[in-house]
Amino acid sequence: MVGASVVHPAGWSVERERYTLDDTYGFTLWKPEPDPAAHDHGGRPAVRVALAYDLEPGQIEAAVREKLAAYPHLPMLREEVSVGEKGHEGVAVGPIPGSTPSTEVYVPVNGRVYQINVYGEGLGAGDRELLSDLKFSRPSRSVGSLG
Repeated sequence: MVGASVVHPAGWSVERERYTLDDTYGFTLWKPEPDPAAHDHGGRPAVRVALAYDLEPGQIEAAVREKLAAYPHLPMLREEVSVGEKGHEGVAVGPIPGSTPSTEVYVPVNGRVYQINVYGEGLGAGDRELLSDLKFSRPSRSVGSLG
């Protein structure tokens, strides 16, 4: 239903969301932990890929400015990034504080906007590889059909 998929290592797991979250709907990819009993999901979040169903491509820059304005005292960066095997142009902003810091990446694809949260203190080489491994297609159902 998201219209996105990602190639990932065999030991990682995918959690599909049952509900929408802040006007997004997606899935989270989890890295395994050495001690799976130490965490609820048996791992650490690597990336969350979500369809931002109420965000239009022309609203991305405003969303990025809003995120930067929310944390004026933090050294957050805005950068352009390549997303997906077709090299879609995205905008990354972060790191954003939280229990697990993340960088938010907004990317327009065929009139839709995806919000991709990459977990960690910044975008490393492995994170950029995950971003480049994303594949986008037409969603199989609308988010509204979820009820």
